[in-house]
Amino acid sequence: ALDLEALNRFLETSGEHLLYLDLRHCPQITDECLVAIEKKCRNLEELYLSHCPGIISVKVHLGSILSKFKKGPHIE
Repeated sequence: ALDLEALNRFLETSGEHLLYLDLRHCPQITDECLVAIEKKCRNLEELYLSHCPGIISVKVHLGSILSKFKKGPHIE
């Protein structure tokens, strides 16, 4: 399962290189995970977050990188 700890490990090594991140259907993804994405994925252009019930507010946590997205974030 992808939780905050696992996500942080992944982002530490790959976050700065990510352009596309698909986290659809990951119930363990929370607002705290979005904070980590914002800090470590400064080049992200596409983000998919549909069916992630643990997320409350995308705009609050991803505000500083939302304008750089070519597509997304995609949320349902």
